[in-house]
Amino acid sequence: MNYQHILLIDPLDRLVTEKDSSLMLALTLQQMGEDVWLLFKENLYFSNYDSIVITLHSFSGSFADEKECYIKNFSLGESTPHELSPRSLIHMRLDPPFDTNYLRTLWILQTLERYHNIKVVNTPAAILTNNEKLTAYRDQAAIPGLISGDDQSLRPFLAQLRADGVKSIIIKPLDLYQGIGVSRHDLSLSDDKLAQTFKQIVARFQGPVVVQPFVESVVEGELRSIYYGGKELGTIKKVPPPGEFLANIAQGASYAAVKLSTTERTACDRIANEMSDEGSPWVAFDILGGAVSEVNITCPGLLVEVSSAVGRNLAKEIVELIR
Repeated sequence: MNYQHILLIDPLDRLVTEKDSSLMLALTLQQMGEDVWLLFKENLYFSNYDSIVITLHSFSGSFADEKECYIKNFSLGESTPHELSPRSLIHMRLDPPFDTNYLRTLWILQTLERYHNIKVVNTPAAILTNNEKLTAYRDQAAIPGLISGDDQSLRPFLAQLRADGVKSIIIKPLDLYQGIGVSRHDLSLSDDKLAQTFKQIVARFQGPVVVQPFVESVVEGELRSIYYGGKELGTIKKVPPPGEFLANIAQGASYAAVKLSTTERTACDRIANEMSDEGSPWVAFDILGGAVSEVNITCPGLLVEVSSAVGRNLAKEIVELIR
């Protein structure tokens, strides 16, 4: 089928144009001759009274390099009404946080799927039922973790970590991204002190949080591996700046292309195929110390950086897989 590609994205002023994965996909679709448009959340709606006619935006832009990875310029064009049809394919490309507004958008998209036979990738149902932190536990070798809002459950978990020789822990929210809210805590502190800190963080994020051992090898790098339809497209190692533990490229981490180990590939292949069958063909794995730490499914990023590192426009490969 010749799809009408509709990218549901955040406002342009919230995106880093030069290296935004969604804009890279949009430009690549356009260059490959596809029918492609942009959609903003305020223009999305559902009605069972009549057909759905939504406002879509044209755009123009160009790549800054021959590899067609980094973006030189990008601008919106005219906005025009379009009637959604079964050939409409909405790419869900809104960034977290996974809050009430995010849920509302997913509910509308899910209803459009069911009532108007619109296709959405990744599907709302898959995004709704798969938390990015918890999905990592599909891998039996995942990093040990506690997901809780009860400090009484924290104490035996800390005792086990100490028995295993763990020196420090990280605590992170369930529904944020790019390292936001992640904190590190020394296990030499008393249980009472750690429990007090834990309760403060639970109160801050208004619910259960993730507690994991701090993986010392993160200073040597964290992997990001991008998959589509169960197929690995490319993998990079992100190395945090000296003295830091968050391997976040936006905060100065360096990166280079790498190969997955056999163990890493086996775990990622299996989870990616499961996720694709469930409606999430586009996933991105974060891997620490050889184990899957997160499975990005809401709006998998770093497509530009991984493409640049491996020397191929991976958005083209995604388009071919969609075709």
